[in-house]
Amino acid sequence: MYGSSEFAPVITAAEARKLPEFATEGRASFFNDNDPWEFWFNASRSGIRLPSALMPPLVYAGFLLPILLRYPSQFPLSKQVSGGIILLPQLILASLAMFFAAHALLFKLHLPSRYTQHSLRIVMVKLP
Repeated sequence: MYGSSEFAPVITAAEARKLPEFATEGRASFFNDNDPWEFWFNASRSGIRLPSALMPPLVYAGFLLPILLRYPSQFPLSKQVSGGIILLPQLILASLAMFFAAHALLFKLHLPSRYTQHSLRIVMVKLP
């Protein structure tokens, strides 16, 4: 059942570091040793992809939800928020766990950014 694959084996992190394709200016850039912030938060392959999670700028309103929930008398619609909202922090935790697992098992779980780029955007849009 688990016979040989028609594809080549997954590249290791050590092999990828030696190839120019994975360097900062490479075709499939992954390793950016010059800027840790870029590597972990903004890069399209290795990062959490915060810029894409916060686009369009209207999703910034999602940060207001804790304030709205704290003052239900001033914001009556906040009473309509159900207990199912606990799913949002759980989604963030699961996404971040998979993101760090993908970094630990580099390239075996594909690229780490795939585990955060979409789920963070969903959470940010669902918050308001």
